[in-house]
Amino acid sequence: MFEEDKQNLVRNDKRGLPQIRNYQLIKKIGQGTYGKIYLAEDTKNLNLVGLKIIDKTFLEILGKSEEAFIEQYMLIHLKHNNIMNLKSCFQTKQKLIFVLEYLKNGNFEDYLQQIQSKNGILSYETSKFYLAEILNILLYFQEKKLAHLDLKPGNILMDERLHLKLIDFATAKIIGKEFDINSKKFIKTSNSLNNKKNINNLNIIGTLEYTSPEMLNENIINYKSCDIWSFGIIMYELFHGYTPFKGQSDFETIENIKNYKLKINEKLPNDVKDLIKKLLTYEESKRIGFNDIKEIMNHKFFKGINFNDLYNEKVPENFKKSISDSQFLERKISFQEELYSTDESTENEIENIIDNLPLKNSKNIINFSFGNDYCVVKYENNLFFHDDYFL
Repeated sequence: MFEEDKQNLVRNDKRGLPQIRNYQLIKKIGQGTYGKIYLAEDTKNLNLVGLKIIDKTFLEILGKSEEAFIEQYMLIHLKHNNIMNLKSCFQTKQKLIFVLEYLKNGNFEDYLQQIQSKNGILSYETSKFYLAEILNILLYFQEKKLAHLDLKPGNILMDERLHLKLIDFATAKIIGKEFDINSKKFIKTSNSLNNKKNINNLNIIGTLEYTSPEMLNENIINYKSCDIWSFGIIMYELFHGYTPFKGQSDFETIENIKNYKLKINEKLPNDVKDLIKKLLTYEESKRIGFNDIKEIMNHKFFKGINFNDLYNEKVPENFKKSISDSQFLERKISFQEELYSTDESTENEIENIIDNLPLKNSKNIINFSFGNDYCVVKYENNLFFHDDYFL
């Protein structure tokens, strides 16, 4: 290795760029569609992080590699107080690893279930606050011409102050663009709306009980309308304790949505009933917010909400205390045991290759590779390494 390369390696090591050995798994805390989520300890600074570990072979077998690229692209480029922060991402021969901020209060869906079991439902003011936070995300999406397409409490986590953080961007779309698997980025499409999709299975349309009629009917005018519908379902759920169209089976749920069997509790405040009806309007072009998310923000239900400073405010009510980190420290899992199905010699070989990579400077990007294996592609808010396979 050239002396200059050695010096670059030392400088990059001082930056704290993640490597395999820098993380100690503690406990599995989640299961995504294509990967597992672990609580882990950064052994350099002892900070807790969330590691999303995805098996490459599994993605290739399912034909879902594109979704992993899309999620990485979104997490790198989206910066918002209510969106989970990607600290870094890297890969091994077998796994893709996202290093995410650790959100100790868990899942919004679980939170709602705990509230329902103890207190029925959230208060009017607390529900308004959380809906306003989600609406802030949708306004940000509108500015970015982005649609999430799987908006639901299960894809929302809660930070230590019980504010909301959206996750899971595998099915997200940029309106007017399509994802190019070769260049690993979104490019303009000839169809200005990029909305026609041949739906052959239910997995690609999000979660059924939050799915809009136009998504089921393959008659989408604008993907943004799908997120507005899902937002309406969440609002309904907060004030009723359940979603409006869920049936005993997927088929029944689909039929309930298509037949528009919407029943709203007449005892709810008028502003709540009015907004729910306008959000869950069957025809997407007539749905409130279809032209501008600010139409929803200006609804009388959100009177008194300061959307610009919402993240700095205190959540109106805390029904749930912060979860103690100590309960996750019962047993440390071997990172290598999870990350590799190979023996220790192979693991050491991979680490040796990483430690002895020849680094080449090119402006602000450092390129390096060994065969088909790559390491760090993004760290904190800067792109340090480029990888023509995983980026």
